[in-house]
Amino acid sequence: MVARTIVAFAVVLCLACGGSATVMQHYLTYSAKGTRSEARHGHLVVGKRELPWAFSRVGRGDVSYSLRFRSQLWGEDGYFPDTTPVIPPSSDVRVSQASLSRGYYIGDHWLKGTPADWLFVHWAADRSAFVAPDAIDALVNDFHIPIHGEGEPPRLRPMTGS
Repeated sequence: MVARTIVAFAVVLCLACGGSATVMQHYLTYSAKGTRSEARHGHLVVGKRELPWAFSRVGRGDVSYSLRFRSQLWGEDGYFPDTTPVIPPSSDVRVSQASLSRGYYIGDHWLKGTPADWLFVHWAADRSAFVAPDAIDALVNDFHIPIHGEGEPPRLRPMTGS
């Protein structure tokens, strides 16, 4: 049986958006703690929702995280803070009402009018988007983004419910 310890740690960001605050929190769980095979698993929670291990980069404001995979029984997998944050450039183009209603738009530039609590996510070689925390499932399903499991190598897992 794998023992896990949740460590409430690291980074908590509060960004004001429309009078409410959305919190982004990073925490760790451990497997095989105290053994030669100890592994650290990084998780991100935005609001009340844990992000799936689907995005190679996740960022908001001046903080970003990269998705890591371990090749041994020990090491790190999941989301871990970047030493050099990825900050997408801004654009003078205004975000469309359709994108706001959908909860995301594809692109690598922060459009005017994008809500402050939206996340920048990157997956695959050339795909990135800005997404509302409550629209992450829609983005993953609409673009068939593969989700990886804890301790699993970066291979595709079948999506459920699509």
